[in-house]
Amino acid sequence: MKQNTIKDFFNEKAERWDQITNHNPQKIKFLLEKIKISSGNIVLDVGTGTGILIPFLLELVGHEGQIIAVDLSEKMIELAQKKYPKQNVNFVVGDVNNLILDEIRYDAVICYSVFPHFLNPEETLLNLWKLLKPEGQIIVCHSESKDTINHRHQSVGAQEISLGLPESKEVEKLFVKAGFKVLDSVDNEELYYVIGKKRMDVKNKG
Repeated sequence: MKQNTIKDFFNEKAERWDQITNHNPQKIKFLLEKIKISSGNIVLDVGTGTGILIPFLLELVGHEGQIIAVDLSEKMIELAQKKYPKQNVNFVVGDVNNLILDEIRYDAVICYSVFPHFLNPEETLLNLWKLLKPEGQIIVCHSESKDTINHRHQSVGAQEISLGLPESKEVEKLFVKAGFKVLDSVDNEELYYVIGKKRMDVKNKG
């Protein structure tokens, strides 16, 4: 699996993405409420795509908050920018592992429907730990079950851009290794999420 392959896949699908995907609004609200985002918070939306989470996040952070929406696919970002031309939403084309944004530190990091596309999940989680404020929270989540996600990603073409979604217990282990305290985890027929909080009592991560 290569980064350029992932980017090309989503660039090709971008124009049709909102028509060929389905995201349950009630489930999204539930997932975002689990990490208690507050008005004025700064939030990092990893793999924003066409901006699926943006309207929900805007409600939570308010006019005083800020959203940084990152995606590898420039075409996905172009569409998201057209849909949500808000002053407090900054769109970035790039790899979250190389994210340097004037030393911004985030109150929360959201990884919605993106974890299977991380080439090196352990490295990515470590980098996200560095980007969070002390006690900041992270959520890896999907509004569908692990089995549903993996079945879809095993289809022709999708195998090239997905490592698959592991059991939540495996993600919990990666969280702990990266320096997070696991706060909650659900892996059932309806939802998938793992929530962590940045620990400050761990060895310096550099």
